[in-house]
Amino acid sequence: MTTPKQKTELKDIKGSMRRGSGQEDIGTATAVGTTGTTGPTGWKEILKEIQKLSEKQDVLQKDFEKRAIRHEEQQKLIREEMAEIKKDLREELGKMNKEISDLKKDKVKIEKTQVKIQKKVEQLDNKNAKLEKLQEKLEQNETEYQLRFRNVMETESEDIREIMIKITAKILDCPEQEMNNEIDRVFRIQTSYAKKHKVPKDIIVKFVKKKTRDDILKQNTQKPLFYRDTKILILKEYPLTVLNKRKKYFFLTDELKKLNIRFRWEKSEGIMTTHKGEKYWITSEEKAKDFYKRLEKEKLIKTTPKSAERGKKPKRKRSKSPELKGATAEMQSTNEDGDDEEEGEESEVVPTDE
Repeated sequence: MTTPKQKTELKDIKGSMRRGSGQEDIGTATAVGTTGTTGPTGWKEILKEIQKLSEKQDVLQKDFEKRAIRHEEQQKLIREEMAEIKKDLREELGKMNKEISDLKKDKVKIEKTQVKIQKKVEQLDNKNAKLEKLQEKLEQNETEYQLRFRNVMETESEDIREIMIKITAKILDCPEQEMNNEIDRVFRIQTSYAKKHKVPKDIIVKFVKKKTRDDILKQNTQKPLFYRDTKILILKEYPLTVLNKRKKYFFLTDELKKLNIRFRWEKSEGIMTTHKGEKYWITSEEKAKDFYKRLEKEKLIKTTPKSAERGKKPKRKRSKSPELKGATAEMQSTNEDGDDEEEGEESEVVPTDE
């Protein structure tokens, strides 16, 4: 029989066993079962084991609490960091939204400024176009009183004005004194053609009256002029702007010359030609290409040069000496002027005594 003291101890043992782990409780129960004794020594050992289990549980409980505290602190730090990040993001987004708003405003201002600048550019382009036309007109008016004389021999101490008075007076069959009054200026001009072929520099003569210039051109057609046994070419003078415009028609005019089709240069731009009894005004590069294709279809032109496709002037064989070229009429003189001088060549005025 068990005593009341033993009953109390058994209750304490049962309470301790509920708090212990399953395996330890089983081990303890096995130990109790194997001893088979309920003496004071057995109970002490059981109590010691229970005390050890309780201590271990306390240690584990404290460790768990420490870990819970550390976890809570970490969660708190994470929350604080997240809050700080959110705050920074809000500030950055606010700045970005402000910058985007400012950029939109700047874009609107820039667009308005671009519109104003575009209008000013268009106005300047229009003014520039008007000035170019005015300059071209002034140059054209200036050159309408001028003629270019080629192949006039040079000497070191020449009186170029006196020479040209004698030549022009001979052409018009008039007194030299009268011709002296009809001539305004006389000067030689350097060209790349003269440098390349080592020929005398051209002479530009400006007349007082346009009629005098026209009469000389007309008379030169009827009776070619010679100076020191050298045939002189008399050419009409044209502004550089007009000559540059004519370059894009050279591929067509070269073929027209080969086919003996007469044409005339227009004052502003383009050419006028007669083909099969019809007159054609070709005033643009596209029209020139179309007319070229028409001649090609009529089998007047055998092959299409690449320059015609690009709208550029094909290279032409240059004669060895300008002396072999004959003097021409008003129409042909304009063509000769384009052929004899190199494309885009610059003329340099050579100062001489008039």
